[in-house]
Amino acid sequence: MNDRPTKMILGVMRRPLLWGLLVSLLLHVPVLALLAGARWNISSTPEAALVEMILQSAAVPAQESDVIAGPEQLPASLPAAAAAEAPSSPPPLPPPLSAPVPPALPVQQVATVNDTVIVHTPVDSAAPLFIPQLLSKLVPQPLLQPDPPTVQMAANEVDAMHEVMDRLLQQLNEHDLNERTDPARTASIATLDPVTLGLLAGDHVETSFQEATSLTGLAEVNVVITRQFDGQPHQMRIRLQERALSHYAKFVNRWDSNVTLGDDRVDGRFHANSEVNFESFANPRSQFNGEVTIARRQALTRRVRESSMFAAGVRTGTGRIALPQTAFPSHWLESGAEVFTLSEDTRLEFQGAAGIVWTDINNGEQGRVLVPEAGLIIAGIDRARFELSGDIAGRVLVYSPQRQMITGNLEYVDASEDSADYLALISDGSIEVASATVTGPGDLRINAALFARDRFSVRRFSDRHQGVLHVYGSLVAGSVSATEPRYSTHIEYDPRFEHNRPPAFPGTGLYDVRDWEQHWIAVSAPDAPPADVADSVPALQP
Repeated sequence: MNDRPTKMILGVMRRPLLWGLLVSLLLHVPVLALLAGARWNISSTPEAALVEMILQSAAVPAQESDVIAGPEQLPASLPAAAAAEAPSSPPPLPPPLSAPVPPALPVQQVATVNDTVIVHTPVDSAAPLFIPQLLSKLVPQPLLQPDPPTVQMAANEVDAMHEVMDRLLQQLNEHDLNERTDPARTASIATLDPVTLGLLAGDHVETSFQEATSLTGLAEVNVVITRQFDGQPHQMRIRLQERALSHYAKFVNRWDSNVTLGDDRVDGRFHANSEVNFESFANPRSQFNGEVTIARRQALTRRVRESSMFAAGVRTGTGRIALPQTAFPSHWLESGAEVFTLSEDTRLEFQGAAGIVWTDINNGEQGRVLVPEAGLIIAGIDRARFELSGDIAGRVLVYSPQRQMITGNLEYVDASEDSADYLALISDGSIEVASATVTGPGDLRINAALFARDRFSVRRFSDRHQGVLHVYGSLVAGSVSATEPRYSTHIEYDPRFEHNRPPAFPGTGLYDVRDWEQHWIAVSAPDAPPADVADSVPALQP
């Protein structure tokens, strides 16, 4: 066997230079091939865009470590030949990638940036999804408090609670709650006897009063009943709401015996503290589309009771609801509303968002007042009287000690159920509708809650029929004059008054149930003893 080739190979292996060149050649062949493929496809695939972003970011630390010369390290100017070869501007970075994460990259991507070879081995595609999940576990999350245990009421217990609330209202409505509160008007007003209300002897009943804080707000009474279940206290809450006189579409304190019901229509509740003349016509034309209550035990004929005039029925002997001694809204002066006082007879023309133009009737002096967001109170002092007409925007209360006269239409700019436009006309004397020579012929529309402690009247009501007097809101009066034949009347209740008061409108001193919980909710008092000790504590006594 000839051993010359073997000697030649051994001779080559003894030469380090040749051996290094051979290894370098073998390593660079796949690298050059991958570079050619990557350069060919780098602008056409999402994977390539991601690689380019990674390569660009990888060049930054190299620049900081002087491996690559950054822009600030280059000379201020280049030779012409070098400038011709240099690119005019660096290639723009691709736009940010949007979720979801693109598919996994090949096992290895190799590219060159400024003669520096960068090899990128992608992480498994599930890793980016795992990292946010891991971080979310490390970041503290708000603790979700479990709902407290509740004890639902059975059907018979719900019926019994209705009787309890009737007795509760009877007790609370017997007295003026305002007299039993502290100056802040938030203190407990009563601790009622549970047995008298029809509750268990071990129950505890506590009531607290909260006054209205705005011109259109209503006062509330919160009732908390505490009962023990298996040694743990549970509570049930009842919320009562003050009944303002605007609860009624039409309220008459003293029915004028000279006035008979004619072509009248009331869409809402009607109440009278005295007997009402229903029997003047063989076929009554009046229509009441709400509950009718009469304080006196008035005897109604069978014909009247069975007529179609009472769509929601009529009840007599319901009890008198007293009018306040004065309607002057003194306690509302601290409501935050702006107060504007006038001491002379004044004409008020409502001009919507532009405010109210006032004119002194005696000397012609004029001015304008705007309606702030918190509301406006126009108060007459001494014997000041007002004449009113126009378009109302915002919350406005007009009070006069003597008389107010409506000389034209009074309408809301926005009359929807979501509107914030309110007008309350309150007089300790009378509110009148001017004669046809002032208002003009035809219908007259009044959008407001009217309170005339003495009388609401229509001047020259005996004129020939001219239209409909349409009141959208509420009409409360000590007495009411005839309106026909000049006007047939239509009183339409403003549904917003169900849970909102017309600005500073007088109240009745009575309360109604607004809402209540039909279950018992477990509560724990602060610094409560352990459960085994609490079980031995006797039930709360009133």
